Amino acid sequence: ADLPGAVSRVLGFGEYILFLIGDAQTVYVSDLSTATAVTATSYFSAESFYDNITSGVIAANLLYLFGTNTTEIFYNSGAQVVPFDRVSNGAVNYGIIGANAVCVAGNQAYSLARDANGIIGLITWQGPQPQIIPNRSLNEKLKDYTQIDDVYMWVDNHNGHQFVNMTFPHKTDWDSATHTYDLTTGMW
Repeated sequence: ADLPGAVSRVLGFGEYILFLIGDAQTVYVSDLSTATAVTATSYFSAESFYDNITSGVIAANLLYLFGTNTTEIFYNSGAQVVPFDRVSNGAVNYGIIGANAVCVAGNQAYSLARDANGIIGLITWQGPQPQIIPNRSLNEKLKDYTQIDDVYMWVDNHNGHQFVNMTFPHKTDWDSATHTYDLTTGMW
């Protein structure tokens, strides 16, 4: 592989492997069906905004690239050299709190979002149309946490319900917290 920097995340998209480069706006793409074949010209950039890619996920055949304050959304266009193009209106002014503040459940992406003004809250992504899942109480609690950028999100199923969970390992210097949203009922 011919990668110019440290890889922060690796994603599989169909028969391609995507390499997100840390502290950059660049994604390198493997050759079709060949994970280790990557050339210096096989890349694209999330450059509609000036923040670097913090994380990425794939949901509903879309690639979501999250920065600190923005998100860019791409699809596999089938182009010859680099087969990924930004969707129409696929540059959104919502980013994520930390590198692990995103998960996929039921073929939809969820993220703990922020923008240039601060915390937005939990968001579900339906293409370039983010939907805020309101919880004013949670947003107020997050303001008092010692650290929030180390949050990690995960999904689990229990008794026929699917849950999106957000764990904050350093709510305070001695305590952690997990907040859960039930996708089945729409309740926190």
